[in-house]
Amino acid sequence: MYRNYQKKEKKYYKIFIMTKDNYYFIVEKRKLYKSLFFSNIFNSDKTSGNIRNPLFLKSIHSKYLKYIIEYLEYYFTNNDTYFDFKKINYYDINKYFTNDFDKKFFDNIINSNDKNLINNLKYFGIEKLNSKLNICEFFLNNKIN
Repeated sequence: MYRNYQKKEKKYYKIFIMTKDNYYFIVEKRKLYKSLFFSNIFNSDKTSGNIRNPLFLKSIHSKYLKYIIEYLEYYFTNNDTYFDFKKINYYDINKYFTNDFDKKFFDNIINSNDKNLINNLKYFGIEKLNSKLNICEFFLNNKIN
């Protein structure tokens, strides 16, 4: 008896998310668990986010969710490191970020004209992202950069 042992591709549970401005995102559920916001939703309702019961984020704009999903997808496969910033030693924000993704990601945040961007990103409750956003907020408030 011969069996064909082909390597099967793993299928992961996809989450469907609709935003305030009617954009939708499809993301693997396992990538969203770093966010306290999403993990609380999934723990309270196991079927939330499937194709028949998509997540409707009525107060979240798609431009904020795009940042969150980009961050979570990158750090799902990579280690997330950050500095404990109790004292600012450098006046160059890039010295606080160790990889190119962080440098580019937070440079986009600092250079955006959206004053509510940092607060809206903190809403999702990602611990390491929030500490990095505190550094960005410090640099923006003190006009260093």
